Amino acid sequence: MTTTPMKRAGQLVAHLDTLLQIRDARQLMLLQLSMRERQDQVALFKRQGEGVTLSLIGAQLAAPTSELTHRAGTASASALLEQLQGISGIRGDDVAFSSGQIAEMITAQTRQIEASDGLARLDAALLALVGRLEQEVQAETEPVSTPDEGSRAQEAAAEVAQEEVVPEEGISPADKETAAEPDASFSQGRSTRRRSA
Repeated sequence: MTTTPMKRAGQLVAHLDTLLQIRDARQLMLLQLSMRERQDQVALFKRQGEGVTLSLIGAQLAAPTSELTHRAGTASASALLEQLQGISGIRGDDVAFSSGQIAEMITAQTRQIEASDGLARLDAALLALVGRLEQEVQAETEPVSTPDEGSRAQEAAAEVAQEEVVPEEGISPADKETAAEPDASFSQGRSTRRRSA
């Protein structure tokens, strides 16, 4: 049975926690990548009311922003701060993390996710889903088998052999057999005349 996109996505809902952990790790990797490209050494977070700003400090000071923007994606400053504080245990409204600290936290979080049972179950579910999709695609693309030329010729010959021979109009099959036989009396008459002659 063909599955729908809704059903396929629904099979991953049970693994939502693992997917969110992976998303968080990728957001930290986005911060690390941005700092590496800019040669930044420190990420400074400031909480003001309900908002959070991020300033990257290194070769040049970046203006405070509430969202980190990179060609590979975006991440909010509040989400990044929450993740870094959750991993490091460091609290406060004004917090700075060095590039080395961020790299260590990303490595630790990645190892934790890779060693988890949740990731193993998610991987098994994805492999099973991919296998079912491949079977569905194969079933949809398989060509319909058609008989070859030799088989079609044999079938046509068999049909001809099974057809009844229709007698010629006005002549029955018995009459045709009689007409095909030579007249014995006529043959004998001709033989007698030859002898008398």
